[in-house]
Amino acid sequence: MALEKYTGFDINDYVSEDNYFSKLTMLFIGSLEDHGDYILVNFIDCMRTTLSLIDNFGISLTSIRYEMESYIQVLEKHEDVFSNFNIHHLLRGIVHEIEIGGYEFTEAVMWISRYIDFIRAVIQNLLLEGFENNQLDETTENVLRKSYDETLAQYRDWTAQKTFKALIVKSPRKKSLIKKFMNSKPTRKELLIIAMEGCVEVMSEIVAGLKATFEEANLEKDIEQLKLQHLFTFQRIEEAN
Repeated sequence: MALEKYTGFDINDYVSEDNYFSKLTMLFIGSLEDHGDYILVNFIDCMRTTLSLIDNFGISLTSIRYEMESYIQVLEKHEDVFSNFNIHHLLRGIVHEIEIGGYEFTEAVMWISRYIDFIRAVIQNLLLEGFENNQLDETTENVLRKSYDETLAQYRDWTAQKTFKALIVKSPRKKSLIKKFMNSKPTRKELLIIAMEGCVEVMSEIVAGLKATFEEANLEKDIEQLKLQHLFTFQRIEEAN
């Protein structure tokens, strides 16, 4: 998988720019090139790097960061056992986890794929709004709200949605965000945009691949059924006591 597939630009120009998007995209692509798929240990590294990108949004994305961190920790619990496993094959094989009544690992990957899709939408919507000088004093609140509505809103309950919408009022201005993206170093804006576009494309591919795996094995439905079973069992135990 060549980098040019995502950018159409020379790889040396691309990696010479020091910004979050080039680093994250190279990390994702490197994982794909080395192994042909998402090895768990590399997938965790990619997610940790994604958290550092989220940190640039400050308090506005703290609820998303907290939830994503908790699911990454679930993956890390399995890292010693599954470190060299292809994550798609692992998800197809993890049906045995569901068969014995568990769903923790599978659910973690499912939610992390949703967070990746949300961050992909944030980057894409930032690009759509643009970075012209007359726009730099605008906050990113509208971008975050639109991205959330396009991706995560359908999966999260009323309380989580209210929390998110209350926090994004504190979203950073574009001017501040761009400086953070560039690591406060001089960077050609057009190359930052190229890096963001590349990040969007590789994230889209990852999300599509994971979604296909879940649909193929019907894992999402199995997880929901297990949750209901666990809730029913817990209620029976409470009633018995």
